[in-house]
Amino acid sequence: MPLHVHSTKQGELEAGERLVASLRVALEDLLGLYSTILSDKLRPRADFPFRNFFLINGQKHYFTYDGVVENKRVFLAHLNEQPNEHLYVKFSQRYSEDAHRAALKLGLAPKLYAVNEVYGWFLVVMEDVSKNYTPLSDLTRLSAIGHVCRELAPGLGSLHEEGFVHGDVHDVNILVRRPDVDQSLRSVLLVDWDWAGKEGEAKYPHSMNPEVLRPSDAVVGGRITAKHDKEMAERL
Repeated sequence: MPLHVHSTKQGELEAGERLVASLRVALEDLLGLYSTILSDKLRPRADFPFRNFFLINGQKHYFTYDGVVENKRVFLAHLNEQPNEHLYVKFSQRYSEDAHRAALKLGLAPKLYAVNEVYGWFLVVMEDVSKNYTPLSDLTRLSAIGHVCRELAPGLGSLHEEGFVHGDVHDVNILVRRPDVDQSLRSVLLVDWDWAGKEGEAKYPHSMNPEVLRPSDAVVGGRITAKHDKEMAERL
């Protein structure tokens, strides 16, 4: 709508008046909507994604969002068909399903339900293990960290033997079994397989956090190596 209309152009002036009147009505409607949208339990929450299902062999499995992990594209959810089955739903621009599944077979990663492509993103649906595990970054006892390093090393070595690398082995991506849960559960899990992949193919992204201490030859665009993973594990 041009704002430089000459005063003699009556038709365009009237069109401008109708536009302003429509905007006034729309703004009043939006004010009424947003004053109740967060408290209206019948509406989906505005901070949840629209995608509420994942595909396995072409079959849809619907889930309900329960919460959001702050400052991340990660959400808590549960399966509609099995409400007691809790999920982590993640949206990422890259993800190695093959590396995650290889780690899962080795008992080194949480259960992976599906990795689907959704409008240029990867929808990653995995088991929520927060009831039984806590991030290593939340632990401060040196004895616990030493125990984790001893437990992580063989699993990481087996992953490398399968030809895969992780690329981001540091405390926020390592989950440690809680002391008050079933002790038959794996003591250490590795998460966040965004950068992972086949050794020789996987590369570090431009989004590397410069505050994380890494090997000197681990650079943006460089290839991720098993040696890098081992060095980062040793620095825990």
